[in-house]
Amino acid sequence: MRRQALFLVLALVVAGCGSDASKTSTHAILAPSPPGTPPGMVVHRVPGQGFSIALPRRWRVIDASSLAEDPRLKKLAVENPQFANDVRELAHPGSPLKLLAVDRYAAGGFRTTMNITTQQVSPGMTTDTLKDELGKTLSLRHAIEPVLIELAFPNGPAVRATFEIRLPIRQLQTVITTDDLFAIKRGSTVYYVTYVTSPKLEPGLEQTFTDSARTFRVGD
Repeated sequence: MRRQALFLVLALVVAGCGSDASKTSTHAILAPSPPGTPPGMVVHRVPGQGFSIALPRRWRVIDASSLAEDPRLKKLAVENPQFANDVRELAHPGSPLKLLAVDRYAAGGFRTTMNITTQQVSPGMTTDTLKDELGKTLSLRHAIEPVLIELAFPNGPAVRATFEIRLPIRQLQTVITTDDLFAIKRGSTVYYVTYVTSPKLEPGLEQTFTDSARTFRVGD
């Protein structure tokens, strides 16, 4: 999974940099919500990538102009420069990072985030193999007590991984996040849909994450 695996634990905070995000393949737009969209969610589509996903209405999708438009996001990026550097890749078409979103409101001093990254794999990769490879990657990333299960989503199987990660944020300071990651294979591409929140908030958001991930579509 090489460098793509780094993004599994990327979105403690999110912010975009650069001036051309609206011209890249990661630009997201609001789309009509089909029947069955979870209440309180709206659909975001990334035309350049051919996928869509429903997210809570109050969440904000981030693009390269976000730092200039929102001082709060700029402050978050300044406080977490190592993540801001990675998020700059959103403006580059070749980046595995395809979508970022953040809850507009902090709860308990934490902003819940979501990111989607992609990885090219063999078209014949099975769900079992995907689960095994994901487990190995999480072990290398020192994920804390990962739990992996297979799910039957409406448009195909997925692997869900729930785990905690200890992340450095400032000198001699760390924060622990809980990540709910859904690995969804479509053809020769695996889409990693990852929701990142605090351990205290995760139990109350677990169903929201599942409902959102179940709306992920490619090519619709």
